[in-house]
Amino acid sequence: MEVGKEVTLFGVRFIPLKVWNIDNHAVAWVQVEDDRKAAHLVCDCDFRDQDKPYTYGGADDPNSCPAKKTVEQERVQKTQRFYTEVLKTRSLEEVIEEIFRRVYEKKEFLGQRRDIVYAQEIAVMVLRPLQEVLAALETLYAQDKIELYGMILIPFRHRFQFPREIQSLLRFMIEEPLGWPNGDAGDCFVGDIERAIDAGTHFKHGREAFGDGGNWPRLRPDIKALFGSQWLAEAMMSYMVRAAQGDEKAQGKLDEIAAFLQKWIDQIMTGRAHEI
Repeated sequence: MEVGKEVTLFGVRFIPLKVWNIDNHAVAWVQVEDDRKAAHLVCDCDFRDQDKPYTYGGADDPNSCPAKKTVEQERVQKTQRFYTEVLKTRSLEEVIEEIFRRVYEKKEFLGQRRDIVYAQEIAVMVLRPLQEVLAALETLYAQDKIELYGMILIPFRHRFQFPREIQSLLRFMIEEPLGWPNGDAGDCFVGDIERAIDAGTHFKHGREAFGDGGNWPRLRPDIKALFGSQWLAEAMMSYMVRAAQGDEKAQGKLDEIAAFLQKWIDQIMTGRAHEI
């Protein structure tokens, strides 16, 4: 493969933007010649036996190629060195936003496999714990800049969206009967509702419906405590009625709830609630 020289894989045309030669094995960051101009990391393994497609996850998976892994690791290390210095003078939120723009808009290769980047990959690139990266992404979401689709960073969708907790509740209600978790079933359901509200009402942002009282992008703790205690009380009442009728499973659930509440009480009384 040569930079700028078109290659074809399974009928799809690619233009190599950068090429590495690792022990006579070509690895390239390529741009797909289609409307989206997507970018991918490929190597000679991807182009072998085009009449017989390989199996991802199998023994012939090109993603297992040592040469490709070498290129990824070397580029990640370069990215890490660069952003270690940058983070001395800039916030984590600023750095995440910059990485996202470089990958998503400029199609740069920073060590990831495609022109998308996962939160886990960001954590590796900036040498920060994943939870710290997720907290920074929460700030960027509240600023209408970036959001997560699963763990993939995507541009903020400027439309109505429920607070996080309501999204999670609706996903669980759809997926629990199907066997939790259940792929994209909950995400699609929530997305359909949010798009319908956006199209059919004057609410064009979650903040317009929930934000005046500080309930977007997340519900306030007092609101969660209010509804959580009410739901728990209703659940306990239902189990108590069933237990009184001789339902042993209901009594078992009551014992579980009592043990959970006692654990919280003990932690709160000793000032160690954050350990739960």
